[in-house]
Amino acid sequence: MIRDHHKDTLIYVNRLQTKLLNIKKLINGDLLFGAIKLDNVLFNLKTYKKETSTNLDHFVSAFESDKPSTGKFLMTSNKIQINEGRFVMSDDNQKTSKTLDFSNIK
Repeated sequence: MIRDHHKDTLIYVNRLQTKLLNIKKLINGDLLFGAIKLDNVLFNLKTYKKETSTNLDHFVSAFESDKPSTGKFLMTSNKIQINEGRFVMSDDNQKTSKTLDFSNIK
């Protein structure tokens, strides 16, 4: 589970199953996965009242640094399988806050 800056769920996965394909690349910072299987997944993209950035924007900015990157980041998978996925996008600054809600994603 990854919580956002308001302590609400940003990403939740009940079960994640995969294999690392290259340990040497992992040590160098690259994540090369085989097939990834995700069960009971929630991705909750939200913009809170009086904020202009989404909770995902806040999460990503937490990894930013003033120092320039020393290399490229690589994360790959040859297949992703999702069972019982849900994607919700909402904006509390709009009249209708929940703009998208996809459930039972496979």
